[in-house]
Amino acid sequence: MLKAASIGILLLLIPSVVRAQLPQQLSFQKYTTKDGLANNNCHNIVEDEQHFIWVSTIQGVSRFDGTQIQNYVLNKDPFSTATSVTSVLKDAKGHIWALNNSSLLKYNATTNTFDFVAQIQTSKQQRQSKKKQQKQKGGSLIPIALDSTRNCFWLTAEDQLFRFNFSTQKLAFVATIDLDNVVQFVRLNSNLLVFSGNNEWLIYDIVSKRQQKTPHPKGIYNVFSDGQNRLWYTDETAKIWQILHKNGTLLAPTLLKDFGSQSFVYSLTTLPKITGDSILWCSVADAKAGIHLVDLNKKNDLSTLTKNVNQSNGFEYLFIKFVFNDTKNNLWVATDDGVFRANLSSFQIQTELFPFFRPLGIKRVRQVMQHPADPNLQWIATSQHGLYLYDKSTQKVVRKFYFENRNIAQIKYDSQRRLWVLSEGKIWIIDPKYTIKTFSLDSLKFDLTVWGTQFDENQTAWLNTEIGLIRFDEKARKFKLFQHLDNNEQSLSDDRVRVMKIRRDKTIALGTATGIDIFDPKSEQVVGRIGKRAEVYGINEDAQRTLWATYDRELVKIVGIKVVKSWTKNGANQPLLFKNNIFIDNAGTIWGDLVNGLLNFDPMTEKFSMFTEKDGLISNYSYGNIYENEGNLYLNHEYGVNYFDPLQPRTTPKSYVTNMTDFKVFDERQAVDFAQKEPFVVRYDQNILTFSYTSAEYENPEKILFRHQLEGFEKRWSVPENKHSVTYTNLDGGDYTFKVQAIDETGK
Repeated sequence: MLKAASIGILLLLIPSVVRAQLPQQLSFQKYTTKDGLANNNCHNIVEDEQHFIWVSTIQGVSRFDGTQIQNYVLNKDPFSTATSVTSVLKDAKGHIWALNNSSLLKYNATTNTFDFVAQIQTSKQQRQSKKKQQKQKGGSLIPIALDSTRNCFWLTAEDQLFRFNFSTQKLAFVATIDLDNVVQFVRLNSNLLVFSGNNEWLIYDIVSKRQQKTPHPKGIYNVFSDGQNRLWYTDETAKIWQILHKNGTLLAPTLLKDFGSQSFVYSLTTLPKITGDSILWCSVADAKAGIHLVDLNKKNDLSTLTKNVNQSNGFEYLFIKFVFNDTKNNLWVATDDGVFRANLSSFQIQTELFPFFRPLGIKRVRQVMQHPADPNLQWIATSQHGLYLYDKSTQKVVRKFYFENRNIAQIKYDSQRRLWVLSEGKIWIIDPKYTIKTFSLDSLKFDLTVWGTQFDENQTAWLNTEIGLIRFDEKARKFKLFQHLDNNEQSLSDDRVRVMKIRRDKTIALGTATGIDIFDPKSEQVVGRIGKRAEVYGINEDAQRTLWATYDRELVKIVGIKVVKSWTKNGANQPLLFKNNIFIDNAGTIWGDLVNGLLNFDPMTEKFSMFTEKDGLISNYSYGNIYENEGNLYLNHEYGVNYFDPLQPRTTPKSYVTNMTDFKVFDERQAVDFAQKEPFVVRYDQNILTFSYTSAEYENPEKILFRHQLEGFEKRWSVPENKHSVTYTNLDGGDYTFKVQAIDETGK
């Protein structure tokens, strides 16, 4: 029995605190029609009060909400059937508007549609017959500017200036602009508009309605102003000029940048939240296509950053139309081939592919090592194809060393800047003049597998191998082998020494196939055994002399010779699946390559973080150990490597904001404006209700979980899941409050 004649529902959206991170470099994610975008040819981008992203395309408007992309086809122009949206805008109160040819439309949150508001028509167009207008293929582009101070839009059509008042929702003619051909206009400051004609500037004073002309060269293409009495424009030869406004006059232009006559500058803007007001962001097409940054004060050379961003993200081949920075520190780029996004607070993982691999049939990287004398050179060791000295600037191989078809296990520099190359049964040492010394290990075992080497304080080399621990005396060309001996408790637990770490107390921690041994080089004996008798995959020591080790499914913390704590699952309750050694960075956090991605563990907070292909990894599965090179950590993959700065700055905690996106009764959408956050009522017999929700987070949204509770029906929160809707059936009449909260994958 229903106890009341209606069901009252109140929505509560609860924030949750999580951590974010700051950037070092930029890797962009691409969105196209395959991801739901209305069309790949995009114009501009804005962000609303719910942090949803709106994109104008040639086939309507697309809205990103963190869960999906929703499209709106705007064909409400009474004089055209065209759907191209030239721009989307946000007014001072957060409302979203769209300009479709010469029609102005406003987004209606209640109906989830765009409503036609006004038609921009010049006096000439008004004199035309309606029949003739209907034959037109579409209106001309209408420059438009927001004026928050006066609560209006300023718009131009041909030579006429219009004002759309948000309060009255009416469009009014303001003035005829005394120019032969109005190309563009911008707001120079709170009271002045500047119009660009064929060969003149015109300054229009909004208060006095006076017009003042100033000559300018022909061929001006694009104009931008930051509203602080300065403007920038581009000409037909791809030059960028700056003009300052002082004492009511436009000063002579100053040349800032010349991209060359074979290029084309499409748009200009500043992004104060990222680079302040002294860096100009330029969208360039043709010969120098991509995003270019110009320092207005000429203090910084940004060419290297520009080159890296454009090359790594393919911007050299795109027509970039618009660059936008949202409040969540995402950088959005609208192009003719989709929308790109980079989160400036996310952990940046970079990729480097080596173009010479495929022509030579090389598939797998073994290790990358920076050359100590030349920043452009790096050594690239491969599994079966030798060692290469590679010039990063020219992307060419400078030298090649082929080692008798032997697999390279490791390369490492000693204190004399000599490169040690370890492979099956051989050690090669390459000096700075590229002279090679060769040492054979065949006397110990033919084609002996050496997994790694470390140097002690005396620069003695210690090798961990498949037959035991080896001390190598280079001057005497002698090897001493330490192995497992039956009935000898002070010998190694097992001959297979997979990993090792020379400790600060000068002992050597050995990770063998049957456990952890502590080896004393002075007595040449094992002086301690730690933990369970199982194969050790990784071992390392932090600055506090705490020993950390991994088994195939476990991370352990060792103080002295005792295991004090262990972990078998990460924060998302997933098993730890180790396969190689671990690395401890200078901040004391632990890194490991698992079978399903890259793991980071902070011993201070005991928090795990996982990074996968969605974070920028070439593949979740990498080859060989994680290793350090010039401050970065590297992971080996086929045809290339991932690398990252482990000490990237971390941001302070932020909140996930949860937004309602839909409410349905019997699978029919209800007209509800969720921004109002007011209770609403449904009939007692309309008791199958579906709530849809999201969090406008675009960086790894699959890691965001949601928990919900319908107070009055449920006594506790639901189990957190990566689902964005819930349906309730057979509710009794009464008052209910629906609560939903977004949390991270660790449940915090």
